[in-house]
Amino acid sequence: MIHGVLTTACLLALLATGCSQSELQKDESEKTTTVMPSGARLSFLGREGCVNTPVLLQNLKTAVDSSNVSIEYNVFDQLELSSSDPRRGYPTPTILLDGNDIFGMAEPVPPFMKTSCRLYPGGVPSAEMIAERLGMLLE
Repeated sequence: MIHGVLTTACLLALLATGCSQSELQKDESEKTTTVMPSGARLSFLGREGCVNTPVLLQNLKTAVDSSNVSIEYNVFDQLELSSSDPRRGYPTPTILLDGNDIFGMAEPVPPFMKTSCRLYPGGVPSAEMIAERLGMLLE
């Protein structure tokens, strides 16, 4: 894992109690590429302070665990990303597939807004909604 990428357990621990920077690895060369059948990469953006982050992360985990396809994803603490990284412009939590929001939010353009928490119309997407969107996008 790289600096700025957290394990699911670490991000949940960070949100619940705090997690030290030492839990983040610093070596970019250790980053593993998330490969799905289509060659796509799946990422979860979250940060401490957004009440929906642990809920959406759990729903993503449930969607992935219930999928018939082996899907892996990386979890990123948005605040650890470079200030020039476009992912800094998304409100959190957000799920990206190949850098695009799975629910259709446009990619942010600089200058990026101050970090904010994302509110989804109708509430946090369920595991079923996430699985459905991923299924549609991976076809």
